[in-house]
Amino acid sequence: SSGDETAMTLREPVLGLFTYYLWKQLQESAGNVTYGELADYIKNNVKKEAFLTNEKPQTPIVATSPEIVNTWKTMKLK
Repeated sequence: SSGDETAMTLREPVLGLFTYYLWKQLQESAGNVTYGELADYIKNNVKKEAFLTNEKPQTPIVATSPEIVNTWKTMKLK
């Protein structure tokens, strides 16, 4: 979550929104995804679900080291 936002959970399964959408995309892609695709998928779905379910914002952010700030999005997970 960003700033003063709260990390929300889903009722079923009992997981945090971030964890659920991370797990879901890894399952669907079998790990064949770039970090940028994964980050976009998580961010978009968590933002939407947090608002629909809890009527509160939750905006995942990516923090990278300065060495990969310009290249991390194209790096493959698998």
